[in-house]
Amino acid sequence: MCDELELHVLSADTFGTVEALVESVRAEFRRVESGRDKRAYVEALGAQRCVSIGNGRNDGLMLRAAGLAIAVLGPGGLHGMRSAPPT
Repeated sequence: MCDELELHVLSADTFGTVEALVESVRAEFRRVESGRDKRAYVEALGAQRCVSIGNGRNDGLMLRAAGLAIAVLGPGGLHGMRSAPPT
């Protein structure tokens, strides 16, 4: 499947663990600062042909832009989006 799909990981990498992960799964890593950065990246790739997966509050704009969005809900992050504006 790696021959047919490209995996892009967008993260602020707050804990400094993403680069090792992307090397192990042959993904492209892009350090981003905000939800607007994530949305712009997805739009540049062609949003309607992107699948986005996110669990953080700053993933909302990216998820809304993507052709297919998968929101991973937990006690923080996206769970609280109903009461807070996207970043």
